[in-house]
Amino acid sequence: MRYFLLSGVEHQYVGDYIGKKRHTLVNKNALTLGEITEHLQENVISCDRVIVTDSALSADNDVNMRVLDYLSGFYPDIIVITRDYLFEASNKSVTVIVSQWFRASHDDLDKAFVVLNEPSNKENVTEKKRKWGIKSKKTDSLDDSLDDVKLDRTSSRVIVFTGHRGSGVTSTAFNVALSAVSRNLNTMFVDLDTDYRTANLYSGEFNRLADEDEIISSSLVRLLAQPHKYETMAVNSDGLWLTSLGYDFDEERLLEQHFTESKLIGLVSSLKYNFDLIVVDFPLDALARFPSLLNNTDLLALCMENNLYSAFSTVRNISIGYENRSDISYFASKARLIATKYNDESVYDGEPITPERLSELIVNEGFCEDFTTQMPIAGSVPYEKHFDRQIESDISIIFTDNRMKQAYDRVLLNLLGAVR
Repeated sequence: MRYFLLSGVEHQYVGDYIGKKRHTLVNKNALTLGEITEHLQENVISCDRVIVTDSALSADNDVNMRVLDYLSGFYPDIIVITRDYLFEASNKSVTVIVSQWFRASHDDLDKAFVVLNEPSNKENVTEKKRKWGIKSKKTDSLDDSLDDVKLDRTSSRVIVFTGHRGSGVTSTAFNVALSAVSRNLNTMFVDLDTDYRTANLYSGEFNRLADEDEIISSSLVRLLAQPHKYETMAVNSDGLWLTSLGYDFDEERLLEQHFTESKLIGLVSSLKYNFDLIVVDFPLDALARFPSLLNNTDLLALCMENNLYSAFSTVRNISIGYENRSDISYFASKARLIATKYNDESVYDGEPITPERLSELIVNEGFCEDFTTQMPIAGSVPYEKHFDRQIESDISIIFTDNRMKQAYDRVLLNLLGAVR
């Protein structure tokens, strides 16, 4: 099968995978949708199928539609792989595959091959389970069978952990990151809570080195400026890479200069080429100041306690923080709910507030009109009165409490799509 690829900066990555699947790529050079009209005027392209990814699309959707309609006059089968869940093709020759990841994954491309080779399955392609290179094993309860779930490193993922302050965002993100390391995923933890810098509490190694070394104390700012130098500007503690700011860092002018939307996007974009998983700790009030960052993350792990106050506060902060309703809807589409500090005695209207019930209440109680569908559940983290011992001892709770370990393992595996 001969493929014509419009993939912009992803051309090499996508093209290599097409070749690995024993298909032929007819264009050696990267192209975007905006360049294709002129290109076809100068070149005759003979191919069986066309694949278009996000990196080739214009910011103007009307332009995208016009060019796709133009292309359909030459090629009857066109696949668009995009993170834009609102993208709708106006031409029957164009099939849309909605991706949840930062770039077109191998699984997305495999779906494209299925759609193109089996046209009758087009309407079902987005419903098929996304494995993302993960060997899946179904498990129904928190037990040792989670240890048997194997993860393959086939595509990098950026997951932002967020929630209102005090909801357990940092502790959840950090322990999930350690769970990933224990499963041999090359993982980077990025602490973007520049006000409280709580990663220092969970990594005594980083806190100690930040006190001794000015480079480590200003690690986050330096990486925002030069993300490719993570090996000398971040800390590797027992296999987990970490970047944050030390408590002594007080260069506000330097922080304002580098803590910008474009540099945050540049940082995660660079790191994803070196790590299997990038775990980002970003409080909800701060995350809302950088709405474009949502386009460059795969999932939002939304931490929330299972009570009405936490649910209302979280959704209210989202609706206040994001002025555009489309941003709120996009946020909701990427969010996966984690019930933190889970209290199994919490009830509402006589019914226990399970994670599923919590997601249901957010929609049905009308906290925010833009949350119209229930969020998928990533798991729950039990309340543990001795939880803070991991801060005092610098030993993560996943290594001292098997129940907590299994809870964090399940959150990780759910976020990666490995269990259901």
